[in-house]
Amino acid sequence: YKDKHPSLITLPEWKEMVLLLPTSQDYNTPTTLSFHLSSSYHLQVLRSKVLEDLTICGAVCLVLTHDNKLVYGIRAGKFKSNTVSAVPAGIISFFPHSSNYLLDTVYSELKEELGLSSTDVKKPTLIGYYTDPGLNSLIFLFVTTTHYSSKQLNAIHRKAYAYYTSSLANKKSEMQSREAIVTHGCANKDAWEHSALVFLQTDHIFLQSLIDSRSVSYQTKLYPLLDLGRAPLILYLEYRKRFP
Repeated sequence: YKDKHPSLITLPEWKEMVLLLPTSQDYNTPTTLSFHLSSSYHLQVLRSKVLEDLTICGAVCLVLTHDNKLVYGIRAGKFKSNTVSAVPAGIISFFPHSSNYLLDTVYSELKEELGLSSTDVKKPTLIGYYTDPGLNSLIFLFVTTTHYSSKQLNAIHRKAYAYYTSSLANKKSEMQSREAIVTHGCANKDAWEHSALVFLQTDHIFLQSLIDSRSVSYQTKLYPLLDLGRAPLILYLEYRKRFP
């Protein structure tokens, strides 16, 4: 795919085995889904043009902190920079010995983006799925709670992100700066994906205002709310109606 469509490979450093969904399946019964093993290069091509009967699939997990806030973030890097979305989020990954690729992807993203292990959260619950036409994707939405507060999660993120930005300031490469997070002992190795975490109050009126305005305010500045992060709020409010 890199040789055939070089202009569509916008993230050449992203080299990962991922799972794609053959279409014409019942997404309402995820335990019966079959997947197609492929690569992150193939996925990047599919984001721009539909070449085969395959759908990109991902997972988003809404994390409710101990002080009752939802974890969102301001995206950094090349992909949708300076927009707001839910944290964590990721493409469904291939795990050789997995019996539940969706859940294992969520646990992996929780660790890599927030530094949360499986013992730090309640088992994530799948509450629905949505499509993101802009990314040619189908996203499975999970919710979970953690005993960490927003203040604690923010401190964990700021520490890791500071190692990344300090490395960049010292003329290190992008990849070396990302590796600096790991070499300093931080579990949230993908903290570089977000320049800041944003913690949302969970009352219905406030969340609906974000849905309607498609924007989030952080430190007096308005940031666009990606559909990737807006749709989870819509589903979350519906979920709370059914399971208050």
